[in-house]
Amino acid sequence: MPIQRTALFPDRRPWLLQAIGLASLLFLILHLGRSLASETTVSPHPSEIQIAREAKTAWEQGTPDRALAILDQALEDHPQALALHQLRGDLLATSRHTEEALASYEAALTADPTALGVRWAKWSLLIRSWQTEQALEELQQIAKIDQQNPIIHVRLARELRKVDRLEEAFESYKKAVALAPDMLGWRLALARAKFDLLDYEGADREIQSVLERATPGSPLELSAKNLLTVIYGSTDRGRRFMPVMSPDASEQQLRDWALIRADAWRLYEAGRFKEHGCEQVHTDPCSRGTVRKPGFRTVCRRVPVRPPF
Repeated sequence: MPIQRTALFPDRRPWLLQAIGLASLLFLILHLGRSLASETTVSPHPSEIQIAREAKTAWEQGTPDRALAILDQALEDHPQALALHQLRGDLLATSRHTEEALASYEAALTADPTALGVRWAKWSLLIRSWQTEQALEELQQIAKIDQQNPIIHVRLARELRKVDRLEEAFESYKKAVALAPDMLGWRLALARAKFDLLDYEGADREIQSVLERATPGSPLELSAKNLLTVIYGSTDRGRRFMPVMSPDASEQQLRDWALIRADAWRLYEAGRFKEHGCEQVHTDPCSRGTVRKPGFRTVCRRVPVRPPF
């Protein structure tokens, strides 16, 4: 009679088959994972640095169209790549495609508004393309981002002065001098800014500060003395000075001016300088027709001059 093994020795083949199937599945998963990792290692996607290097090489070899094509293809995959946008802007700016270059710089600034390198490149392009107002706005943005850099404030002050925005130029010069108090040349520029805004005493203080610290006989001392001569002994009274007699002066204003002039001249001739408005510090009287004279520290406010009629 055959032995019945079913009860005493149950058949384990289904479990064995399941274990073998599971092991095969795990091996297949591991193999596929290794294959994918191997493919990634062998042919990685080029990084932004590699793309920029390849495009720059093509550019330097005299094939800007190929360089531009490389960048355009890369930017489709990496639209936020700041370095690629900036390189594309530089390439287009060199090729004199100004508007497209500015658009690339703007795209880079969208990714990072504080990217100073991009902003300086954009500002330089705006200057070269004679877009003065836009360049000035860009320089103001740079000054806001890099507030501790005095050179930027000096540059901004000079550009503001060119367009007669003297009050803003004065503030920029003041920031630059506050950040770099030992830059005596900038302090002279601040003195001139104060003079243009009719702050004669403030300008004098700045110049005296420079003269006290400048090396005797140096070009800086000569510049300070020349500016002192402008403030005291020239007909220049500052860019914000408004003449008493403007071209649209009324008849009554002309009469009032003539009366003031006559009174001032009589006081001046009598030596009553304080009443006249000019405190005489030295023995020489104030020169006729000047606002200030070298050596005097107060303003001759009512020096008689030739009438406009």
